[in-house]
Amino acid sequence: MASLRLTFLLLIFSYSFFCSSSESRKELRDKEVDQENLIQLVSSVRSIRIDPSRVIQLSWQPRVFLYSAFLSDEECDHLISLADDAEENILETNVNSGNASTNKHIAMSTNKQIAMMTQLNTEDYKPKDVLHGIVREVTRPTKELLETINNLQEEGLEKMLYEHLLGKRYLVMVDDIWTMEAWDTLKRAFPEMDNGSKVMLTTRNRDVALNVDPRTTPYELHLLSKEESWELFLRKAFLDYTDVNCPQEFHDIGRRIVEKCDGLPLAIVVAGGLLSRKSLVSEWERFLNNINSDFAKGQHGVLAILSLSYIDLPSHLKSCFLHLSLFPEHFVISTRKLFQLWIAEGLIPRRQERMEVIAEEYLNELIDRNMVQVVRTTVNKRVKQCRIHDILRDLLIFKAKEEIFIEIHGKTDLQPSTKSRHHSVHSNFARYFASEPAIPRLRSLLLFHHFELCYPKPWMRISHLDFICANCKLLRVLDFENVFIGHLPKVIGKLIHLRYLCLKNSRLDKLPSTMRYLKSLQTLDLSGAVFLQEIPNAICKMENLRHLYMNASSCKGKLRIDTLKNLHTLSLVQINNLKLQTAGKLLNLRKLGVALDEDSDVSKFCNSIAELEQLESLQLVSAMPFKSLPSLQGLSEVHCLIKLCLQGRINTIPGPHEFPPNIAQLTLHTSFLSMNPMDVLKKLPKLSILRIRKQSYTGDQMAISAGGFRLLNFLELEGLDELQVLTIENGAMPRLRYLRISSCLELKELPVGIMSATTLQELEIIRMTIIFVRGRREKGANEPISFATRLYDKFMQRCKSTTCRKHSNIIQAFCSFNQINQPEREQKKERPIHITKPFLSRGE
Repeated sequence: MASLRLTFLLLIFSYSFFCSSSESRKELRDKEVDQENLIQLVSSVRSIRIDPSRVIQLSWQPRVFLYSAFLSDEECDHLISLADDAEENILETNVNSGNASTNKHIAMSTNKQIAMMTQLNTEDYKPKDVLHGIVREVTRPTKELLETINNLQEEGLEKMLYEHLLGKRYLVMVDDIWTMEAWDTLKRAFPEMDNGSKVMLTTRNRDVALNVDPRTTPYELHLLSKEESWELFLRKAFLDYTDVNCPQEFHDIGRRIVEKCDGLPLAIVVAGGLLSRKSLVSEWERFLNNINSDFAKGQHGVLAILSLSYIDLPSHLKSCFLHLSLFPEHFVISTRKLFQLWIAEGLIPRRQERMEVIAEEYLNELIDRNMVQVVRTTVNKRVKQCRIHDILRDLLIFKAKEEIFIEIHGKTDLQPSTKSRHHSVHSNFARYFASEPAIPRLRSLLLFHHFELCYPKPWMRISHLDFICANCKLLRVLDFENVFIGHLPKVIGKLIHLRYLCLKNSRLDKLPSTMRYLKSLQTLDLSGAVFLQEIPNAICKMENLRHLYMNASSCKGKLRIDTLKNLHTLSLVQINNLKLQTAGKLLNLRKLGVALDEDSDVSKFCNSIAELEQLESLQLVSAMPFKSLPSLQGLSEVHCLIKLCLQGRINTIPGPHEFPPNIAQLTLHTSFLSMNPMDVLKKLPKLSILRIRKQSYTGDQMAISAGGFRLLNFLELEGLDELQVLTIENGAMPRLRYLRISSCLELKELPVGIMSATTLQELEIIRMTIIFVRGRREKGANEPISFATRLYDKFMQRCKSTTCRKHSNIIQAFCSFNQINQPEREQKKERPIHITKPFLSRGE
């Protein structure tokens, strides 16, 4: 089934490799394959996937966001013209209402991480799952409607989607259609109307492209030219990537290496990343000779380059890189979880630095080598989510089976080997356990039920857990995230080597007292286990515990944690369950989340943690939704604190001297402040990141005066429903680089003062009104002027007159629209647009 990405903005996808489906997957299980077969394996069917990191925007001024040398101007212009039937190339939907003035106009943002798109794994998905994803993305259902959607069968989902789209204009993109049967299953849900609605398909099967709609001509994308390939290579191999500044001694050999890449961006990027660490011409020549060897003979250069890049990894990075093979295809990996798994597997050495810091260094080095792709970063550009390219993943699986004895269990039946050390189960857990695998040497077992679209949720039987505990006594890692477990057996205590236990979003009601025997445990994740009412004090026996994630309501009585000297993370715990006199003994605690009652003594609590010199992050949450937080006096005593999150109603915002003196990041959530908080917050001397979210301010005007926020570089305003006017005085926020405005539906436009923010690099507009985005109607104008275009033009004018500013600093207003009333336009027949990917196409 095709993987599907549903979006409300015309996008161009990245491209990956084509290969014949005749290449057998049995090569994955062939223990005797030689190096030539290894390269052939990389070009197997599973490596033909779309890379979400290559999605670009084609609305206004598309080349501002174009990854240089990946698409030609001609390709870009052609694809724009295919969908250019409106003032903006967007999805515009008529709201079913008789009074247009009462309809809300909502704009949605699609950022680089593609976080708002439906991304479905083609390997295990059925038509029902794809339709379910479309319906959820389009309808954005309430909790009650979501339950109804979850219970619908395929026919019901088709009908719901059809009825929702009927009478509206839509743009849907379906990625990687392989067969006509796959398209025939989906197309019934898309009504044909004479209103300009469009469906765009991508496929590698020319017959599919020709037969989906004989009225259209498939558009075939092309490989990079020699000069485009060379430019991309220079960007990766040299910091200063201009051809003029390429050292002459590297020029000729570099050109020959690029020629071997066949115009494929993945090959070029990986080769450039590898050679960026090679400063000698002899090393470049050795790399080229390896590509030209018999090892790569008869194969495309990219396949050899991928293998050589893996071989070039130092041993400590190889181990971490091979571990990534356990994650499913297209899986977005949380770096926090990844680091904890690496540590649990013993892949991170103990040094003077924290192991999490070392793990982050390892990941960054893999990213620098272009072996791992960044999906999402924090404001401070630290990697928050990552993924592995599908082509590299196939290479990984092959090598990992040889070197660390992993087994991937998906939709195919595989008999586990007794030599297995690591099992990753991606579907059909019942079938896996029914086989009763003989796995006495198993070190890690990961069950991935990350697909929210699969219903019903899988339940883990007691017999399955008993089997694991009885037969896998060497286990270090057990990951049961999103797997429903109603009861944890007492025999769990036999897993004395267990270091990582994830029961996130389970249905557990209590933990057995035998947990006290898990003295090697480093991470215990109970977040989302909303039915858990009792946590035994046996946790105090887990002296190596580093991270404990809980629900605020999941514990009765006092939680004894004073013996956990290695604890780094404790979140989220009720203050009534915490012995304040012992909290100060957690000398290595760095992150703490606490739920407060209205009568909680915050001052006493702050005094108890004031001596925690390692504490960096504190989250204070109201135990009851929309209830007030208690008085926040005492926060100023926590001198080491850098990050502070306050979630809950605040009657009066603390004065600038009542905040922690070193606070650099502040988040306000559901604070319901009636007074403008900026007057106080601007005086925080070290504040660099400020987020004001979810009705934290209920006034209709917000002014940011000059002279404040001297170090602020990131500001987010989200969900301020009453805000109508935002004023930024000239000289305010002199270091502001990022501004994000989201879901402030009464805000009509940005202030003129923002144009004086000469340091501004990025402006993100998310879920805002069409009035806000398009700007005011100018007097005498027949059509509204696009806000984005006006702002772009002004920034371009300033860029041309400012030598220090480059195009990369132009603000990025990613604007797409859902539920937008539109004037009547020239009616056009719905017709699919096809992009046929070349047989040897691009992949990054």
